[in-house]
Amino acid sequence: MVLFTDLANATGNALYRGVGYRAVEDHVVREFDAGEAADHGM
Repeated sequence: MVLFTDLANATGNALYRGVGYRAVEDHVVREFDAGEAADHGM
């Protein structure tokens, strides 16, 4: 099972650790809009 959580939410993260979840890795999601890139000459 996978759980994605907000690292800034200390209360939620403490609860998840309390029921046995453990951190395995961090993920970063970045989204780019092709229209914005074109507006900046990219």
